[in-house]
Amino acid sequence: KSDGYLDELSFITQLSINNNQLSGFIPESIKYLVNLEILSLSNNQLTGCIPKGLHMLMKLQYLFLNGNLLSGEVPDWIGDFPDIIDINLQNNRFNGFVPSSLSEYKSHFNNNK
Repeated sequence: KSDGYLDELSFITQLSINNNQLSGFIPESIKYLVNLEILSLSNNQLTGCIPKGLHMLMKLQYLFLNGNLLSGEVPDWIGDFPDIIDINLQNNRFNGFVPSSLSEYKSHFNNNK
């Protein structure tokens, strides 16, 4: 069962909400956006961890979460999307190691505190 309204938006292919001072966490219900190819939530004030539901977005090509206040460890699966082209996680508060799945995107992972 859905925990929000995102299951009604499963047809969207792009979600770009940059530079809007959004706060709070990325909801687990992000997993219902199954046709999403571009997720760009850069330069907001998002907090918390990267939700596990993000792993369900198998069509994702671009993931931009840079410039937020996200924290915790970056999940091992983050670079395993089959069609991924670019990932940017810079300027957050992540800790731990850079997952091996992100080795080719290492330059977009710098500047985490």
